[in-house]
Amino acid sequence: MAVTGQQHELKEYWLEEDQDLVVLPSLTFDHDELAKISNPHRYEERLLHHVLHLTHPDTRIVYVSSMPVDLEIVAYWLSLVPSAPSLNDLSQRLMLFSVHDASPHCLAQKLLRRPVLLDRIKRVIRPDRARLQVYRRTMFEKQVAQELGLPFAGGTPEEMRWGTKSGSRQAFRDADVPHPPGTYSPCRSVDRLVCDILRIMRENRDATKGMLKLDESFSGMGNGIVDLADVKRLLVSGEEEDRIRDAILDALKSTKFESSDESWDHFAKGVEIIGAVFELFIPEAEGQTTPSAQGFISETGAITILSTHEQAMDGKHYDGCVYPAREAYKNTLARYTEKLASVLRKNGIIGHFGVDFLVNSSDGGKAYDTYALEINLRVTATVFPFITLHLLTNGAPTTKHYLTRDHFGDEKWKVFTPGDVTDILRSSPYTWCHRTQKGCFLYMIASVAETGHFGITCVGDNPEECRSLMCNVTSLLSREAEQWCKVGKVDSVPDDNFDVIVGAVVEANGQVAE
Repeated sequence: MAVTGQQHELKEYWLEEDQDLVVLPSLTFDHDELAKISNPHRYEERLLHHVLHLTHPDTRIVYVSSMPVDLEIVAYWLSLVPSAPSLNDLSQRLMLFSVHDASPHCLAQKLLRRPVLLDRIKRVIRPDRARLQVYRRTMFEKQVAQELGLPFAGGTPEEMRWGTKSGSRQAFRDADVPHPPGTYSPCRSVDRLVCDILRIMRENRDATKGMLKLDESFSGMGNGIVDLADVKRLLVSGEEEDRIRDAILDALKSTKFESSDESWDHFAKGVEIIGAVFELFIPEAEGQTTPSAQGFISETGAITILSTHEQAMDGKHYDGCVYPAREAYKNTLARYTEKLASVLRKNGIIGHFGVDFLVNSSDGGKAYDTYALEINLRVTATVFPFITLHLLTNGAPTTKHYLTRDHFGDEKWKVFTPGDVTDILRSSPYTWCHRTQKGCFLYMIASVAETGHFGITCVGDNPEECRSLMCNVTSLLSREAEQWCKVGKVDSVPDDNFDVIVGAVVEANGQVAE
C-alpha cells in the first residue's frame, strides 16, 4: 500500500511538538525465543513513556498493545506529563488500542491480522503529521506502516542482518572497533561450528572458554558459555584432529546456557534454523564493567550519540543501568559508537541502535581495554530512561544522574496492584518532582501483582543520591507490604487447590450428617 497524503518534514520524534505518534511496542523476535521470557508483554509497557509527548498541545499519541493497558497505569503516566493544560485535554489526545491477544507472537503480526482495527487507527491519525514509533524495525513493522499509509524507512532483511550477532561482528571489523576473536558469519550446522571453533582455538592457543550465541536472540536468552580447557590441552599435546573435534563436540553438548529452559539439543536445532556465532570469552577481571552506548540515525543520515550507561547485570542478564558511564572511558564508548554508526548508515540503517561493550581496567586502573560485544538495532532498555528524562524536563540539557532497575521488588510486594504502588509513591517525598527535576518514576508496573516486581528510575544530583532514593523506596514499600499482609491476614488465606476445596466440602458434609 502506498503512502498517502503529503508528509511534512518532521523533526526527530523526541524534538517534534506537532505530531501523531503511533506507538507500536512490538517485540518482533522469533516466538520460540520470546517463549523463554517470563511475561514478555510487560516489555511493551516500557514504551508508555511516549505519553509524556502530550506536554506539547499539538501532539497526539496512539498507543497499541497486545492486551489493554491498566487504566491506573495510564493515569500514572498522565500525572507525570509536564506543562499539561488539563486531564480532559490529555485524555482526548491519548488514544489506546488493543488487539486483545496475549499469545506469544509479536504485536505487529497480531495487528496485521486484524485489518478492522488497523483501519480504525488509520482513520484517527493525521497522515501528514503522523509517524510510526517502534521498538524494532522489521518487515512486520514496515508492513504496518504501509497499511497505515505512513512512511517507514528500514526494516528490510538486508538491513536487519546488521542487528544479528554475526552482523554486529562484521560491523566491528569494518569499523575497526576492538572485539573478541570469533566467527563473522552464522554457522548453520554443528559440524561447521566445530570446524570454526577448532580454527579459532588454533589461532588463539591460550583460550580456554568461548561464548555461543544464536544469531538472532533477545536479552541473552540464546547465549551459552563453552568450557574448552580440554580442547586446549589436546591442542598443546598435539593430538589427532579427529580427537580434538570430538572434544569440541563434547564441550558444546555441555554448554552452560543463560536460559534455564535451554538445552543443547534445542540449541542445535536453532543453529540449523537461525544460525549461531562463536567468540572467545573475555576472562572476568577485577573491576570489569559492561557499559553501553546509544545512538540514533535519522532518515537524513544524521548521527546522534544519545548517551552512555553502565549496565547493571543480574547474573548475565540486563537488569538496569547507571547514567552516565564512567568518566574514564565514556568518550571512548561514544567514539567507537560513532564509528559503528557510520558503518550502519552506509548499509541503510535508520533509527535507534545500541552497542554493548565490555571494559577491563589495566595498569592499575590507569588504562582500560574496551571490547564491543554486540549491536542491538532497536530501542534498547537504556534509551527509555534517557528519553523519559528528556521529556520530563521539557528537553532541558541534563546534568543529572540516574539509576534504574527492571526487576525492582520483592516476593512480598505481590500484595500490591499497580494502582497501589503508584499511589504509595506519589504520596511519598520520593516521587518525581518537576520543580527539582529529581525523584523516582516507575515503569513496567503491570506485573507487580503477579511477580512482586516492576521497573524504577531514580534521578538525583549524584550517584549517592540516586542510591539513597532507591533504598528509601525499597524501605517504604517493604513496610507497606508487611503492614497490609498483617492487616489482610494474607498468610492465612488458603491455597485454591483441589485438596483444600474438596476437603472443606467433605468437612461441611460431615458436620451436616452429625
